[in-house]
Amino acid sequence: MKVTLAKHAGFCMGVKKAMNMALEASESSVDQTYTLGPLVHNNDAVNMLKKKNVYPATEPDALKGEKVFIRAHGVPPTVKDDLEKRGNSVIDATCPYVKRVQNITREYAEQGYNIVISGDPGHAEVEGLLGYCPGKGYVVTGASGVRDLPDFEKICVIAQTTQSKENFTELIEALKKRYDEVVVKNTICGATTVRQKEVLKLAEIVDFVVVVGGKHSANTKRLEELSLSLGTPTILIENASQLDEENIRRYSHVGVTAGASTPSWVIDDVVNRIESIRVGALASFTHSAINAAHFFIDSSMFLALGAVALYYTIAYFLDVMAFEEPRIPILIYLFINSVHFLNSYYIDRVKRAKEEKTLFSFDSISFLVAVSFLITSIILAAELGVVIFVTHMILCTGGVLYRKIKFTKRVAKAIKFKSLKDIPASRDLFQSLAWSIIIVGYPAIHSQISFDRPKIWIAASIVFSIVFARSIVYDMKDIRLDKLIGKDTLPMLLGDKNTKICLFTLLGTLMAGLFSIKALWPEYYKINIFLLALLYMVVYLYLYHKKIVHKGYLLNLVIDGQFFFAGLMTWLFFV
Repeated sequence: MKVTLAKHAGFCMGVKKAMNMALEASESSVDQTYTLGPLVHNNDAVNMLKKKNVYPATEPDALKGEKVFIRAHGVPPTVKDDLEKRGNSVIDATCPYVKRVQNITREYAEQGYNIVISGDPGHAEVEGLLGYCPGKGYVVTGASGVRDLPDFEKICVIAQTTQSKENFTELIEALKKRYDEVVVKNTICGATTVRQKEVLKLAEIVDFVVVVGGKHSANTKRLEELSLSLGTPTILIENASQLDEENIRRYSHVGVTAGASTPSWVIDDVVNRIESIRVGALASFTHSAINAAHFFIDSSMFLALGAVALYYTIAYFLDVMAFEEPRIPILIYLFINSVHFLNSYYIDRVKRAKEEKTLFSFDSISFLVAVSFLITSIILAAELGVVIFVTHMILCTGGVLYRKIKFTKRVAKAIKFKSLKDIPASRDLFQSLAWSIIIVGYPAIHSQISFDRPKIWIAASIVFSIVFARSIVYDMKDIRLDKLIGKDTLPMLLGDKNTKICLFTLLGTLMAGLFSIKALWPEYYKINIFLLALLYMVVYLYLYHKKIVHKGYLLNLVIDGQFFFAGLMTWLFFV
């Protein structure tokens, strides 16, 4: 069985913006935050928000002195005014595209036009638009509704942003036949159009289509309707638990798409479940082996082993016997494993909030294992000497408490940041620095290599850059997967496009620098291994940019596989 996922399935820009605003608000306050109705039409997303102390208001008129979110669909202006008059702090998370439609509605209503809205009566967005043209708005579901409209001198026709292009076009033709002056404003969202075109293409090439999204989501239901219109068997489900495995086994090619209000973690669960059905025909041992491999690749164990492989490469470059002192690679493994595992509790907020499910369950046993690893690494550091011990204690404290470190009021006022994690790109920088210290600094200190030697700084720069690039790519992936990773990362500061430009510039500069060093100082021939490692990074960044490898276990394997690649190349060609 083949599984094809639509390229643009999941959160659109407007929904992602609203979700991030709500999550940011929940992080900055211990008080409950309310939304006027569900923030988005998706039960999984709404339930996740409840776990973050963000609740749909059951009695909006009773809200006084609360923090209230206007959802992505928008509201009539009178609703916002009433909330503010009752002393509520109103946060407007209306989709920017919906705001544009609201402005068009108001502008033409003020010019004397009657507004005809192609949409679903009672839909939150439509109700909001009617509030911008009081007494002049009329909602029709299709061309057949034109005959029920009153006679007008002039009209402006707009569309609910999730309407289908075909339905809107038919309505325009019917209106022009009846009315002399018809101003047409195509206000269908571009994201909606893209998703609708994709589902039509998908339905033509697959045997069965799975549409993932809320049962009350207009744009999601539209995707189901379009797929069915081509005669392709199609189901609409809210999450993976609603899949009928026996039914899906009948098909050889399954397509998956999702509405603009469907979180990516829900889509991933559906795809993973279908893929598990696909391999269900394999022997149980093979099936278990595949699942075990996926778990291992996605775990901190795989990353920690990769750190040891990178240490092997650095030790070769520094002329240090890598495993002559086994406590150093063991310490590296334990530290990286424990700190990355413990920090996953904070970083992977959205997945954790979703019914408390994560790829590695953060239960008491796992927690105790991670803590025991960290303590063991501290013991090993103490055995390796005072300097390494003190340095390691600082790294352990910073690694575990990074997201909890807050500045004093005086410092916060001076630097404009309340906590360490609020400093832009701080997490990426500190993570890269910690790897550089533990992988380059520890063996150098233990082997009494002087820190004024260029080799130390070359090696540290390479490790810092490799880990920094890795961290940034994961940050970009997390943003695509609709996780609020905070303002402490470079993609949140610069945006996806500029971040990629920075990464390619960094790698290009490093490669040019290494070639220069190699040309000027032939004795640094071991730099070749770093050039190979950087070339590997350029390739995987290109694959990620082109979305050839951009999600799931394969992306984790490719990104963290760079450390094993460096170690393997060192062992095969240089040692």
